[in-house]
Amino acid sequence: MRITRRSLACASTSFVALAAAGAVCLTGPVAGATPARPVASGLITNTLTGTAASRAAIANYWTPQRMRHAISADKLVPAGSAPTGRAGTAPATGAATTLARPQAALTNRPQASTSTSTTLTQSNSQAQGKLFFHDPWTGYDEACSAGTVGNPAKDMVFTAAHCLWGWSQDGLTSGWMTQVMFAPAYNNGIAPYGKWPWNHMKTFPEYTNNKDSNYDIGVVNVSPNPSDGSLLVDRVGGNGLSYNAGYSVTVDVFGYPKSYYAGGPYTGLDQYACYNVPTYQIGSSIETGCDMTHGGSGGSWLIYYNPSTGLGNIDGVTSTDDPNQPGYIVSPYFDDKIPTIYGQTEYL
Repeated sequence: MRITRRSLACASTSFVALAAAGAVCLTGPVAGATPARPVASGLITNTLTGTAASRAAIANYWTPQRMRHAISADKLVPAGSAPTGRAGTAPATGAATTLARPQAALTNRPQASTSTSTTLTQSNSQAQGKLFFHDPWTGYDEACSAGTVGNPAKDMVFTAAHCLWGWSQDGLTSGWMTQVMFAPAYNNGIAPYGKWPWNHMKTFPEYTNNKDSNYDIGVVNVSPNPSDGSLLVDRVGGNGLSYNAGYSVTVDVFGYPKSYYAGGPYTGLDQYACYNVPTYQIGSSIETGCDMTHGGSGGSWLIYYNPSTGLGNIDGVTSTDDPNQPGYIVSPYFDDKIPTIYGQTEYL
């Protein structure tokens, strides 16, 4: 059992076709132009009410000790909801149309060059980080992985829906996680680029109502940093965002894995990546050979990754593992549901 097996649910409402066949990325607005908007579907939204002091309280909640001891989120999806079947050939990234383009940090740190690696390799991308939260349904402080997106408001983080929404043990009640905070480039109890409390959270009703594993996708818009008022993307940079890129692409996968057996090599305290790995279709989702294990949930799958900036376009997020293929992890396929959730969060 690896990663998280909480199934996702995305909106079942119909979407307006936003692009012809082929990959689509989400782009920032052109100066002087009104951005095209998809028809909005009903999304599940949570907004933090309160003062700057309440946001600072969330940052203060996450002491180095709490961050080190937060357990990796790992919930089982309902029986029969895991994707089945594996298909795909040689990877070939399509030409993506863009929703959000990568934005460099105001002070950007060059990244080391990378080569193909299906084995987890230590990484330090400042646009990737760890998402911390308190799970009221388990009573534990928990953590997932997440990555920034360069939206106009410069405050967006993409992760898995199961990192934002939880269920009681009997499955009869559910709701939002609390104390949600993003720590870019987190390492061993230290948040070197600050702690960023949540401001808005959104996911799809298909996930919250039905645990549909095709929609394990969530967005967090974070508050300005409580310590200095800076914006997340200005501080660490923001990835682009892509959809409809096809099932066979090449991705770089980031996350904070934690070994699922005592004494394993991964502690969840530092960042790892698999570089230049091909993806394959598995049912209506995609999978790749990268054994992120517990803690990798919500981590970014990037196409067009640029090692010199440490940025790429998010085209998936780690959701679960493939129970029939050890060492493979699964992401919901990023299709026309992505511009829907992005369109309702890009300016928050």
